[in-house]
Order: sequence, then structure tokens, then C-alpha cells
Amino acid sequence: MIRGTAILCFALAAFLPTGSRAETPDETLARGLKEFAKGDWAKTVALLGRIAPALKDPHDRAVAYKTMALAEVERKRLSEAEVAFVQALTADPLIDIDPKEDPPKAVALFRSVLGRLDGQLRAEADRTPARLFVDGVAHGPVPFEGRIKIGKRRIR
Repeated sequence: MIRGTAILCFALAAFLPTGSRAETPDETLARGLKEFAKGDWAKTVALLGRIAPALKDPHDRAVAYKTMALAEVERKRLSEAEVAFVQALTADPLIDIDPKEDPPKAVALFRSVLGRLDGQLRAEADRTPARLFVDGVAHGPVPFEGRIKIGKRRIR
């Protein structure tokens, strides 16, 4: 029986391409982005969903999740899109969406998610007394530690 199994394994190995290797997460990201550009939403979500958590670079991870979210919007799966937008913003709070290129429904959903997520801000100053302003709004004396809405902010 062992001999028959060994022969079967060798026979199957003859049909495998030589030098084949597993695709890296970065290669799968590139392939997923190409599928998105072609409009294959289901394949985009399948590819990127498989590798997004494994991407080491936070910005790449955010791009993968954002692209998944945009594909889910196209598939009219808004709750899945919302989850993917949260994952994108968690990976990189500075990721954004392009209202000129992305569908209005996706832009509205992204902005809604962005408005609900908070991040931790810690600020110190070289001189005292000092006050912290975020987007022109006073947030209190410095040193400051507290929660603010994530995204691009003007800190003074």
C-alpha cells in the first residue's frame, strides 16, 4: 500500500509546475486591485478579504479594506462595506475617499463611518500655559489627553 501511495504522489508531482510558489500578500493585493479595476467585485472581495489582515504595512492594509468596501457598495452589500470601511480607517486613520472618482453612496457611507470613529490624542507643549486647538476648536489646556474624531486634523 505504501508503494502505491508513493507512486501516486510522484505521478501527481509530475503535473505540478516547476518553481511554483505561493503568491505573497502584496502580489495578491495587486491582483485584487486589478480585479477591482476590471469591475469583478466578487473576485476583488474574495482576494482582498483573504490577505488584508496579513498585510504588514498599515496603509496597504487600509487600501485593501477600502477597496473591499467600494466593491461591496457596488454589490449593494452596505453592511459589509461599512465593516470594511471601519477596518480601513482602523488600519490607517488618514486614508480618504475621492468624491470625484468614487460613487456618491460610497462617499456618504465612508463619511458616516469616519464621523463615528474616535482616536486617542495626547499633546504636550514646550511652554505653559498653552491651550490645544483641533480644527480651530479649543479642547483644553496642554498637556492634553483625550478622544477626538479620527481623520486629518489641524492641531495647534
